[in-house]
Amino acid sequence: MDLGNPAPRGLSERPPERRQPHTETRGLTIRLRGVATGTVLVLVLAWVLATGFLFAWPSSDAPGRADALIVLGPGRHGERIEKALELMRSGVSNVLVVSEGSGAAWRRVADICTRRTSFQIVCFRATPYTTRGEAEIASRLAAARGWGEIAIVTSTYHITRARLLWARCYDGDLRLISAGRGGNAREWIASVLHEWGGLAEALPQRAC
Repeated sequence: MDLGNPAPRGLSERPPERRQPHTETRGLTIRLRGVATGTVLVLVLAWVLATGFLFAWPSSDAPGRADALIVLGPGRHGERIEKALELMRSGVSNVLVVSEGSGAAWRRVADICTRRTSFQIVCFRATPYTTRGEAEIASRLAAARGWGEIAIVTSTYHITRARLLWARCYDGDLRLISAGRGGNAREWIASVLHEWGGLAEALPQRAC
């Protein structure tokens, strides 16, 4: 009589183990958390790189020679005005155009519009007092005076947005010159956050 292959003595057959549902759910949760963490890290890295490209090390131009040198306000600590005066003394242009500002930095150089210099100084106040307002008024001034080539002095973090807005208003040769970062790290971070907001607002626009 064939008894087959009896199970070894002392061992008994067990039913196959089944994976508990909560174990599968826990594994899925861990994987989803990993994906979410990786996505956040990628987005943060992309934001950091974009910030560096747009506001920390934007593309700026050599001063060259221009029909007019325009300075967009004094800067947080007067760095824009100081850079503009340095360039004027080096003979970049015969005309300095100043967008009048406000605050402590402007008060230190408020007499610039009445100073006696070897070059002409033209001051204006933009309404509204924004980069777009400055571009609108100064571009009309450039058209009226026949300025086909202008250089603009502004802070490093402001160059990207200024170039975007001015290119919509001015048809001539445009150069953006950096006056440096200006201020400490906290002020720079605040300025960069402001520029992100301003850039987000400016990008959908097309007209001057």
